[in-house]
Amino acid sequence: MIAHYSSFLGCDTISFMSARLIAYVQFQRTRAVSPEEIRSRLIAKGWPLQEIESALRLTEPDPKPTPDNPTGLWMATSHPLHWVFRLGFASIFLVNSLTALLDPAAFLKLMERSFLRLLPLPLEPMVWLIAVNDLLTGVLVLLGWKRRYVYTWAGVWLLAATWVKLSTLV
Repeated sequence: MIAHYSSFLGCDTISFMSARLIAYVQFQRTRAVSPEEIRSRLIAKGWPLQEIESALRLTEPDPKPTPDNPTGLWMATSHPLHWVFRLGFASIFLVNSLTALLDPAAFLKLMERSFLRLLPLPLEPMVWLIAVNDLLTGVLVLLGWKRRYVYTWAGVWLLAATWVKLSTLV
């Protein structure tokens, strides 16, 4: 089940959609079926309109560049809750980048206590790699550019950072 907040300010109503509904909408979108056609089919099958609209919003494809939006960025059409997520998620990376630039000794100390000390590579350049990677990742998350790829990379990077941190505890 996927929870979707239907009201940003009040967050008073939470509707739960089955994964089956979302999978159906995604499949229909891959077959180039229009949202209106998907909506009418689902209404005929008895699905509540609010859940249909939520599923259509969740499965909306990335926008293509247009004359009024030449970058194709998702900023203008983003749901307010997604903005809150993006700001929070980007701030993790941006603050980490700033910390790596201002206090590289703390990063070196952490890496020397982790499994990274076993690598036959110097750890100092890794601090700059972390700073640059986190800066770029934070900016790209904030811009909403190529969301799927950026979020995937951000998740992999956070998983790696978690492994490094956990290895210092062992």
